Amino acid sequence: MVSDGTPRLTLSKMVLVNFKSYAGRQTIGPFHKSFSSIVGPNGSGKSNVIDALLFVFGFRAKKMRQGKLSDLIHNSKEYPNLEYCAVEIYFEEIIDLDNGEYKVVPDTAMTIIRTANKQNKSTYTINGQNYSFSQIAQDEKDALQDKKEEAENYLRMENEIAKKQNLYYQIKIDKVEREYGEVKEEITRVKEEIEKEEKSHLGQIEEIKEMENNYVLSEKEYQILKGRVEEMGKEIGKMDKEEIQMQEKKKYIMNKQKKITKNIQSEKSELGLKMDNVKSVEEETQSNDKEIEVLKERLIKEEETDVFQVELEKKQVELSPWTEKIFKVESEIKILNSEKELLDEKINYQENAEKKIKEEIKKIEKTIQDKRPGYEEGRKEFEVLKSLSREVEEEIKKIEEKEEEKKEILSNLSFKINEKKNESMKMNNRNLIMENIMKEKNSGRIKGIHGRLGDLGMIEEEYEIAICTVCSRLDNIVVDSTESAEKCLEIIKKRNLGRATFIVLDKLDKIKMKSENLPMNSKRLFDLIKPKDEVYLKAFYLALGETLVTDNLNNANKIAFNSGKRYKVVTLDGKIIDSCGTLTGGGNKVIKGRIELLNNLNKHEFIDKGEFNKGELLNKSELNNRNKFKQNGESRKEDLEKMEKDFQDEIKNLDEIKRNKMDLIVKLNQLNQLISTNEVKFRKMEMEISSLENELNQKNKNLNEIKRSSNSPNVKDLERFKKINSEISKKDLEI
Repeated sequence: MVSDGTPRLTLSKMVLVNFKSYAGRQTIGPFHKSFSSIVGPNGSGKSNVIDALLFVFGFRAKKMRQGKLSDLIHNSKEYPNLEYCAVEIYFEEIIDLDNGEYKVVPDTAMTIIRTANKQNKSTYTINGQNYSFSQIAQDEKDALQDKKEEAENYLRMENEIAKKQNLYYQIKIDKVEREYGEVKEEITRVKEEIEKEEKSHLGQIEEIKEMENNYVLSEKEYQILKGRVEEMGKEIGKMDKEEIQMQEKKKYIMNKQKKITKNIQSEKSELGLKMDNVKSVEEETQSNDKEIEVLKERLIKEEETDVFQVELEKKQVELSPWTEKIFKVESEIKILNSEKELLDEKINYQENAEKKIKEEIKKIEKTIQDKRPGYEEGRKEFEVLKSLSREVEEEIKKIEEKEEEKKEILSNLSFKINEKKNESMKMNNRNLIMENIMKEKNSGRIKGIHGRLGDLGMIEEEYEIAICTVCSRLDNIVVDSTESAEKCLEIIKKRNLGRATFIVLDKLDKIKMKSENLPMNSKRLFDLIKPKDEVYLKAFYLALGETLVTDNLNNANKIAFNSGKRYKVVTLDGKIIDSCGTLTGGGNKVIKGRIELLNNLNKHEFIDKGEFNKGELLNKSELNNRNKFKQNGESRKEDLEKMEKDFQDEIKNLDEIKRNKMDLIVKLNQLNQLISTNEVKFRKMEMEISSLENELNQKNKNLNEIKRSSNSPNVKDLERFKKINSEISKKDLEI
């Protein structure tokens, strides 16, 4: 744990003397620096330790499960007649160290002892100084006196504020009711205008809603169709591929059929020729037979013809191979022509298919190119609108922050105005009471009135804050006797002026004029007062008692707790430590102006008793106070008017901020409507372009498939085509 070096008060140990089950002097401790609980088995004495703490802190015997204090005294066979019991508790301030240890702050040890006897009486000793319970209670009472009077004054002031607020609200209500008619007419007129605007925009709003609904439906339908299109695209690609293959097969079969038909026709023609040849040969055979007969006859006649016949047969045999070769070449030429025709058809089909798909691709690319600028323009417009929307949202956020700041300022101003009004009413109430009382005094109707305590003495300016803060009785009215006080109270009650506290001089005890040796060069505030008459010293002593003043809070702590006696101490800047140990301070408000400053009068005139004129000084003081109250009242009034003006200005600023905020909200709503409409358009174009791109990709795939198809011509096909032409030319030359 990291320590911040701040001292804290700890309980170091306890000593129990003849207390309950503890006979003699028993020491419990030292306690841990963070001691917070007591644990142990039953019968170990936990409750006795708790009862000892309650006892020393002033609780009654009943709180310790006893009927009276004497029952707390130990009683046993060994110690049957003990006279008293006591509990001592030891405190000290420590500073925690970062390593878990601690160090004790020097001169901070404090001991509290409570002793009870058989007569059921108890006494307290604090650091060796004896106190009674009534003294401690009186210190507490004195500490609360200021708060009591402040609370009473606050209640009176609240009642007065409530009355005046009620009157103010009644006036405000009347004013509002008068203005209500005008405002109502204005509201009616504005409502009519709003209704007209709403009607004029109703159609647009419904159209936008319908478009939004249509967009949602279209989006869903698009997604469904998109899926179907993708599936159909795949099927179409597959079917296109199959169609191309089927067309190629069909053409191949048709060509083959044509070729076969042609061959059949050719064979038929050849067969017809051969049949004709057969007939011709038969006829020729018959003719030859006839000729043979003739020739036989002639052969017989002409045997010499045998030589020619042999020569003829020999020539026929020599020509036979060339005849077969010619027939074979002609057959090869026919086959090459058929293959050439097939290759020619294949090349022409690929060129036509590629040409068709390329035309479709070009058309799709042009459509995409035509749609792309509109899509880009719509997308940019959408982004611009979104950016404007974000800027407006940021402006609204900043305005809302300003609105909160203004509300905080208004809240603070309202609090300050109410506080100022309360102070003003409190001061006016006090001044009104004093004015009425002093009128009674000056008229002689009530005798023995001296005035407000703060007006009956003076102090150096250095101590003004200290005395004005610590002494609530400065506003008390000083009178000679109870009779004078009662007459004043009757006047106050009769005129409904509120409440007032009086100091009756003839009821005050003698005062302790000389102070003892005071610790650390501190001073009694009482000794610093310069009364305008010695008779007022008793009143000031009643108000201040032994209250000490010192420079700072550190010295005040040491004086209050470590000087061997408990004092009520106030610092020059208004921090108070009561004798019971409570510390009062903080806040930004400095209390001044409740007592006259010695600097404001001629000190020599006041100090020289030979020239001192009480009546003249009092009259002069009273006149000064009246002037001061008047000036303070005017100053408070000016301050209040300025604060109220600032408050109204801030309200106007807040209204302006709210108007700007509403304008921006309207602008934001309009932008959001435009964004919605624009998004529907450009998203639709985006889907169309996406669909076209998918179709384009599919067409490119189909084109690649055609190019990769086995039926498509390649380099070998082209070379074969050229080779066939060359071979046909060669064969023609061979024939």
